[in-house]
Amino acid sequence: MEDYFNVINALKNSKRLRHWDKPPEDYGPSNPEDSDYNRNGLKDVGDLSKVDFSRQFSFTTEVETKKECQEENKDEVPTDFQHSFCSAEEPSECDQLYVPTSLDIARKAFEQYKLNLLLEKLSLEKSYKEAIQRKTQQKQEAYLQCLNTIYAQHEKEVEKHHLVQQEKIKHEENLLRQQEEEAQTAVQRCKYVPTTACDAQLRLDGWLKEYTSQVSRQSSQLLEAVESARRQEAEQANLVQSLIAQLQASHVDFVAKQDIMYRLLKELEGSEINRNTEAHLNNTRSQVEGIINNFHQKPLSRMQIDEVYKTLQQGLTIVDSIIQKLESRKIEKANQEAERIQQENEKAKAAQLEMERQQQQAQREQERIQNEQKQQEENEAALENILANLKQKVDNFIEAPERLSKEQQWEVRRKATMANQINKDNHSINRDKLQKLLTEMRERKGEPDVLASFKNSVMSNIVKQVALQDALGASAYSWLLVELITFHPDLWDLFLYHLFKVCPPLMPGSQMGREGQISIEKLDQYYSQIGKYSTMYGFVLTRINKKQGSPIRAAAMGWEVVANVLSQPPLSGISGEVLLRFIQSFGFTLQETYRKQFVKLMEFIIKCYMPKIKEATEEGGQNCVILFENFLAEYKPNKVTQNPMIMKYM
Repeated sequence: MEDYFNVINALKNSKRLRHWDKPPEDYGPSNPEDSDYNRNGLKDVGDLSKVDFSRQFSFTTEVETKKECQEENKDEVPTDFQHSFCSAEEPSECDQLYVPTSLDIARKAFEQYKLNLLLEKLSLEKSYKEAIQRKTQQKQEAYLQCLNTIYAQHEKEVEKHHLVQQEKIKHEENLLRQQEEEAQTAVQRCKYVPTTACDAQLRLDGWLKEYTSQVSRQSSQLLEAVESARRQEAEQANLVQSLIAQLQASHVDFVAKQDIMYRLLKELEGSEINRNTEAHLNNTRSQVEGIINNFHQKPLSRMQIDEVYKTLQQGLTIVDSIIQKLESRKIEKANQEAERIQQENEKAKAAQLEMERQQQQAQREQERIQNEQKQQEENEAALENILANLKQKVDNFIEAPERLSKEQQWEVRRKATMANQINKDNHSINRDKLQKLLTEMRERKGEPDVLASFKNSVMSNIVKQVALQDALGASAYSWLLVELITFHPDLWDLFLYHLFKVCPPLMPGSQMGREGQISIEKLDQYYSQIGKYSTMYGFVLTRINKKQGSPIRAAAMGWEVVANVLSQPPLSGISGEVLLRFIQSFGFTLQETYRKQFVKLMEFIIKCYMPKIKEATEEGGQNCVILFENFLAEYKPNKVTQNPMIMKYM
């Protein structure tokens, strides 16, 4: 997988992307515009930030098969690394030794440096990016170590080559001297050889000519070797000078980046670098400055300069890494500050919105309270109007006792007590009571005030007695009341006035409110009275509905009572009590009158209103809730029967 991380090699080894770093050329017959060279294959890749460094990644397209890649690799020219490993033992293949210049070193290192920056800019996850950076750093260190090894080996080979050349030159000089001595010896010997002068002269000339040519040839070779050594020495001096210039440029860059690093550290208060790292950077800077300043006084070898250059490059890498971290921290700090300001603005905005919401809520609550108060006042005014209308109708009965003497008032109250003596077992006694009451009313026709006071006392006593009776007693009193109303219709309004006065929930349009004067200890008693009045009212409406030709619309009045209760939120102990007792006493009449509407009404009570009654019921009204639940559980549509207590008193 490490091979895929070398982006430069991948670009160079790709068939379509190998021209990515070439300069543009003018278009012509030999260089068409749409050629691979001019198209710059990087656009085939797209955004390099989206490069996937997975195991299967390659810069080549899917069309390139493995076979094509292998053929392409066979045709490629060997790289610099392949040349650098040529052995000095093979002079025929490597007559001219490859000398890697500092520019090559810098170029390779800079390519790796650009690769490192490119990988850092890729939009990868943090952990993956760190792994890539770590592996890239390892590859870079391994690469530099390999270069150093190559440079050291090359220096040894060059030095060995120079030594060999010098040995050859010395050996050739020795041979020349030896040959010269031999020639001189031969000349000396010729003087003593007994030959003719002509032969000796010819032989001597041949030897001298041969010797002269040999000396000339060897001198030329020696001069060429010396000249080659001088050229190499000059090249080495120029190369060292170039390395020093590169070292100076890198040192300037190092100093500038170090200043940027300290400026960022000053801007980011509380940030500091490791002391060992800072000491290493300062030592590197001092070492490089010492070499640059003392170069002319104390020349250095290429190995020493390369070692210092490597140390400087490492320092640059460290400084770049620190600068990048500091800039990231600076950006992060700026983002945090912006986020903090944004959060403060959002909090302020939220607080403002919350304040406005609370103000609106308070305003709505105030408007709701005002509307409720207004509605309550309107309801109270409506109730007062209803009671006032009823009172206006019965003012004659209510004010009549004031127009009587005390003896007459006492006599009226005494005779009105006949209404308190209803018998629940012997109905014939009740009929006698009814006849006595009707007789008394007939006899008092000539005395309007006495008759009105008597009727008022009888209605008041009947309503008061209902609160003391059970359901059977309420049925008996309902019979008596309906019979009296049959003969005296004006008693109906008087009865409603006294009933609504003690039991407001039965009044049309009334609010299900609890009487303010009822104490908590008397709530159960109050709930019981409400239930008894509801039962008695249901019995009264049932009996009136059975009367043929009665002007009172009993069924509509009963429906209005139920509808009025269901149209309001349930009140603990009252809503359930009124509905239970009234439906038990008047439900059969409502069923016979309204049919399907009554079935829908009961369904609404069971599914919707009863759960609300449970939620609203407090401890004092739990008994009524249990009874009402049992009643609704036994209810079946169109199966409500007539209350048997109605039939007991006919």
